[in-house]
Amino acid sequence: MDGTALDGIEAAYRGEIYGEALYEAIAWAQPDPERAWKWRVLAQLERETGAELAACLRRHGRAPRPAPEDRTKGIVDAKIYAALPWQALMRRFAEELDADIAEYSDLARRAGAAEAAVLARLVEHERVTQTFCRRECAGAGDTALAPVLAFVKQIPPR
Repeated sequence: MDGTALDGIEAAYRGEIYGEALYEAIAWAQPDPERAWKWRVLAQLERETGAELAACLRRHGRAPRPAPEDRTKGIVDAKIYAALPWQALMRRFAEELDADIAEYSDLARRAGAAEAAVLARLVEHERVTQTFCRRECAGAGDTALAPVLAFVKQIPPR
């Protein structure tokens, strides 16, 4: 795998650190316990994906280095997202994930077969998150999280 693909994987890893902090902070800001739990599940998905990317980087001789500003930015940005009404929050996330899906799909193509499974999971974790957001927008509250629950390895307690 070439250096630019590894750079992309490292950037994706840092994005997962940001996403975990963002989702945890959004969870803390939710007055509704069920909605807070949904965001904790999403944070767990980010944590798991980040761990997979970190292992990938180590296999290729790179030490995963989360920058403190990644977590800080996630916490700061969460204040903006958490202030939105629920439907607006879900719509915004669903739309914003399009760029991540496109970027990570391109990264998976460039990286080749060496880490195909890890990068396929990277893309898919964004897709299941987007599906959750779209289902929430459609009013599927109780079942909206099903694709994420099927994908995540460890479900956090309620």
